[in-house]
Amino acid sequence: MIYSGRMILKSMHEPPMMHHRNSAGRICFLNSNKVWGGGEKWHYETACYLQRHGREVLVVTRKNSELYRRAASRQGMKARSLRVGNLSFLNPVRIWALQRLLKTFGVDTVVLCLPADMKLGALAARLAGVKNIIYRRGTALPVGDSAINRFLLRKMVTHVVANSLDVKKNLFLGNASMLDEGKVHVIYNGICLDTFPGIQYFKTEENHRNMLVLGNAGRMVEQKGQMYLLRVARILKDRNIPFKLMIAGTGRLQRQMKRYCRENDLQNEVVFMDFVHDMNGFYRQLDIYLSSSLHEGSSHAVLEAMAAGKPVIAFDISSMPELVADGETGYLAPFGDVEYFAGRILELGADRGKMEKMGEKARERVEQNFNFEKNIQHFIKLIAG
Repeated sequence: MIYSGRMILKSMHEPPMMHHRNSAGRICFLNSNKVWGGGEKWHYETACYLQRHGREVLVVTRKNSELYRRAASRQGMKARSLRVGNLSFLNPVRIWALQRLLKTFGVDTVVLCLPADMKLGALAARLAGVKNIIYRRGTALPVGDSAINRFLLRKMVTHVVANSLDVKKNLFLGNASMLDEGKVHVIYNGICLDTFPGIQYFKTEENHRNMLVLGNAGRMVEQKGQMYLLRVARILKDRNIPFKLMIAGTGRLQRQMKRYCRENDLQNEVVFMDFVHDMNGFYRQLDIYLSSSLHEGSSHAVLEAMAAGKPVIAFDISSMPELVADGETGYLAPFGDVEYFAGRILELGADRGKMEKMGEKARERVEQNFNFEKNIQHFIKLIAG
């Protein structure tokens, strides 16, 4: 049976369907992102935690994505592939296929990632009678003020989880009545502290010991702003500072960034590491972590670096002041001010005692505010309510 558009609209105005099958504890994560990033990391780590604590987990994602590979290879976790586009919510066949999957699995809670996931997933979940329809928002940008977004957020989605106060604020920019504020819950990303067991300052390569080692991790796209870091690197080189800038990640701007390094004689200072699986090892090599993002929610990379005992220098944008305590766990630079940014690197490089003290404070801040074991309890309480 395939639902017509009229049947779908009719069902959206009816109370959610309740099934006799016992679906308590079954949860689905719908994340159609092709690449691996902070959102995918949160979905996977949360799925693993819930599975370890007795819940049955279904992950619906793209077939060739890193998230699919990890979920499919984990014993007991079910992974299904689904392509989701911006207009998939207009396709009755796609809606029917997803709602059938949710009903077959007996899903009690569905967690939606991208805006396209929210549009398709909220409709399908409502048709399937899912109790908790959660849109997890991790992008510090306003939500488009469209009729479909207003309808879905007001009528279909039961909860919105924002991973920072700034992300929550942006939900209402442009339309203060976009949704009921009582639906929105701020739950920060958390770090599994046993992955970063203590303050780690040693270098893994002998030739790094007499230079400042800086690092950044993230997709090489406009949002991450790594071109600013290359400009910072040029300033450091002009001042004859021995340093390495290690950049972990891949992306469409990598070729442009490598060309900049060639043109500015930075090939020996800037190291492009591509996708790094051992992020713990990556952070251990660093003295300072650098974030050049134009906007962020609750940045996993920044929090991981802090958990590893590294001070962070970042632009003062969106959610970053919620993560980095300026002057205590690192520094916040005015956006785009590469001279100020470089100056803070030089300041810490000249005072290793201050650098290490900031690193210790960074670790303490993560333990207090961004502990995965603590923060996941807020999510569990939400879906159990």
